[in-house]
Amino acid sequence: MDPSAALHLLQTMIDFFEAGNTETDAAAKAIIESDFEYNDHWEAEINRFRTGTEWTGLRAPEAEIVATALRALLQMLEDRPRKPAD
Repeated sequence: MDPSAALHLLQTMIDFFEAGNTETDAAAKAIIESDFEYNDHWEAEINRFRTGTEWTGLRAPEAEIVATALRALLQMLEDRPRKPAD
């Protein structure tokens, strides 16, 4: 896959989860709830979002967590050194 296409898809996913509607909230909840190995971790993160200043209240905390993680991933990818073109 073309790296620019992958970055575009990642940005599309960020935009999706930042939309803040019932569809995006449900998708984020399904992603978080499917990670049975880290249930305690996610529950703590959700509680931290609900009681902290980071949560806008416009979307479910799960959607905030997914969007934040995707933004961090995008930033890491954008900051990595690029391979020179052949």
